Amino acid sequence: MIRGRACLVLLILFVVISASPARAVTLVRNSDAQVRLFGYVKALGSAQDTWDTLRLAGLADQRYLFDDTLRLRAGISAFLWSKLQLECVAQARALSGDSIKLDYDLRHGRTQAATAAAAGELSALLGFGQSSSGSGLLDMQDTPVDERKFKLEDRIDRLSATLYLGPVQIKVGRSTVSWGPGLTWNPTDIASPFSPTSLDREEKVGVDMLDVSVGLGARGSLEIFAAPVEHDEHDQQVDCEQSALAGRFGLGASDVDFNLMGGWIYGQGRAGLDFTWTAGDGLVYGGGVGSFEYDDLPAFANAMLGYTYAFNLEVNPSLRVEALYNGLGEIDPDKYLELASRPWYVAAANRGYTFNLGRYLTAASLNIQPHPLVSLSATAIVNLNDGSVLAWPQLTWSILSSLELSTGMTLMRGPRNSEYGGLEIDTNSVYGDVLVRQRDLAYLYLRYDF
Repeated sequence: MIRGRACLVLLILFVVISASPARAVTLVRNSDAQVRLFGYVKALGSAQDTWDTLRLAGLADQRYLFDDTLRLRAGISAFLWSKLQLECVAQARALSGDSIKLDYDLRHGRTQAATAAAAGELSALLGFGQSSSGSGLLDMQDTPVDERKFKLEDRIDRLSATLYLGPVQIKVGRSTVSWGPGLTWNPTDIASPFSPTSLDREEKVGVDMLDVSVGLGARGSLEIFAAPVEHDEHDQQVDCEQSALAGRFGLGASDVDFNLMGGWIYGQGRAGLDFTWTAGDGLVYGGGVGSFEYDDLPAFANAMLGYTYAFNLEVNPSLRVEALYNGLGEIDPDKYLELASRPWYVAAANRGYTFNLGRYLTAASLNIQPHPLVSLSATAIVNLNDGSVLAWPQLTWSILSSLELSTGMTLMRGPRNSEYGGLEIDTNSVYGDVLVRQRDLAYLYLRYDF
């Protein structure tokens, strides 16, 4: 169920953009230069079921949270003399709804939480009030409007120059890299990895970086990645301990590709490997990484193994299965709450080293295409330690070549004191024990590319 204002935004967007066909805007095209404009507009409406968690804790007076997001992302790209590529992408997001109000109240101390401790635990577990790790060195983001009912954010998400010199590629500026083959989990991805439950996986958040890659023969490659992080917004000095300097060496042979990676990555030494293996009509892939103890961060290891197979049938079904060993997770569900409150775990989660509380998890996803313009997917993530489940069905309809509609929901189920079933918090008040859990979510969005 989504409020009328979200549906109205989506309807207006549909009417406006369907009145004229989309077209790529090429400003210049000749033998020396090609310059083009690109981007998209996305309208998202969502409804979240709080399962009485917030109401019982005195943080909200309703069961459902309704939210709207309108996002514009536009960029310009120039390819010059077949050697140099320049890119700049800007993004603006307008957010309104109940979650924005609740986040504002938490940040400004306007909630009537049962106790300050309970409010702090709820804030951390539900993702409110947590600061972003930022994009690194340059401050190119702003929040010009931050009100209780409305929030406007803007940022420069890409601003880079790439130089092509034969087998050598040098990129500098705000951009991103993607390492590793994982889809649900990707342990060897070091720059802004996606959460398994991210609705928007189209672009990773850009980081300020220098990336140099060299092709070594037909199947070999070497890549060096450096990402400085600002120590303090006032002194504008580089924090070497929290920055990243890493390398990746790749080699392919027959049906197998291997990659070795390692370096100092955002406050911790890490080393790992990943691979892909074409096994008949399927693909086996995996990756693992080990991190070394430093300051408050403990040593740990993460590993993932996956398999995907596309069936030769009329509706084009494909199946993907992944299994995860989460070295930062706990085997005993009774220790989840303690784990989530540890500062080093929060820091690791913010950096994308972990997204789960359990030690062993598995995921499966089935995709079918009943019509050339319609696709259906169903994903399930299971915590093997506590038996809780996240279910995620989704439908996507390509209305036009540049207009896409998606709708779906994420449903969390499991016993009490489990990752997806909820954790009990003693509020030491008249509220008694409160069951804190990730919220069920239903969503609908339209995306128009130009």
